[in-house]
Amino acid sequence: MKQILTITFFLCALLSNAQISVNSNQLNGTRYKLFYPTESYRTEEIEWADSAFFIKQYYMPDIFVHNIASFTIKRPYYLSDSIPAAFDHTKVGSSTSGKYLLLFNKKSQTITYYTIAAFDEATISLFYKMPDKDKKVDASDWEKNYIKISQCAPIEVQNDAVKCRLNANDHTAQIFDFGEYELELDDNKIDSPSTFTFEGESYTITSVADSAFAGCTQLVRAKLPNGVTKIGKYAFRGCKNLVSATMQEGIPYIDTGMFVDCEKLTSVSIPESATHIWSLAFDGCKSLTEITLPSGLTKMEGGVFRGCTSLKTITNLATTPPELRADGTTFNGFDRSQCTLIVPKGCAAKYRAADGWKEFKKIVEK
Repeated sequence: MKQILTITFFLCALLSNAQISVNSNQLNGTRYKLFYPTESYRTEEIEWADSAFFIKQYYMPDIFVHNIASFTIKRPYYLSDSIPAAFDHTKVGSSTSGKYLLLFNKKSQTITYYTIAAFDEATISLFYKMPDKDKKVDASDWEKNYIKISQCAPIEVQNDAVKCRLNANDHTAQIFDFGEYELELDDNKIDSPSTFTFEGESYTITSVADSAFAGCTQLVRAKLPNGVTKIGKYAFRGCKNLVSATMQEGIPYIDTGMFVDCEKLTSVSIPESATHIWSLAFDGCKSLTEITLPSGLTKMEGGVFRGCTSLKTITNLATTPPELRADGTTFNGFDRSQCTLIVPKGCAAKYRAADGWKEFKKIVEK
């Protein structure tokens, strides 16, 4: 509803302005992403060449099939200050200007036209088939008449489980949201879980965005693919049914609030590559009974285990006690007297002398 109200407000603002004139040189070579507020299963990329208007559509042909399909539509175009009776092919490919974008459909031999309502370096806003600049549009009917196109960001695609942003420059992908269906990120649940492939090119998933799976109550097991080297803040916050999480080597740190309120989490693997655990990483993980910290861990921030009422064993593989937050809040909200700290052989004395760590009543070597 909030999204609809926002777009409706923007539409009303545009209606108060007349169309603007754009030169084809301003469009040539630009790429945009088409915004479909009611159709999350597909996205379109639009590109202008000197004589052709390309629409490339990415979509899920079937919500139960793990692949992304695509096709491209090509339309000759030019700009005009009026709607002609017939498409003037002599103007295609030349420098034209005007307040209407005219496209030619070769199959049906018809003209499609858009009124240009706004244009700048970042966005172009079009009204579909509106030659009368004084015509009023019912704001509640904006979906049929209004198209907003934003400067082309990474392409967003979706399969059954996740939504990804694809970067054509380096062929990497970022998970930024989850889908509506089966959400177990495991090799036997998603075809090629570490990549998205379409148009014969492969995009490697290398990161998970902030809050990507926040509130995903369907997620039971998260096994992130090899190649993921960054997981954002609060990535799994509020995943109430998440039981286990596996992170692969290469992740440099556990970010802020990564598993906040994952109240059923019982198993989590922190890779050896992680050297830092940020604040509230496991806040509210009340089912977590044990955890192993990597040998390369050098620092932990505030409230890392706050509310972890079942955590009874921490195995710390670091031979040097990791630095704790200077204000003493690393173990806020966590009862160290009820937890056994297991450290490498020959290191117990170091931990018993280290600020924060020495508060553990039971420190044993293994």
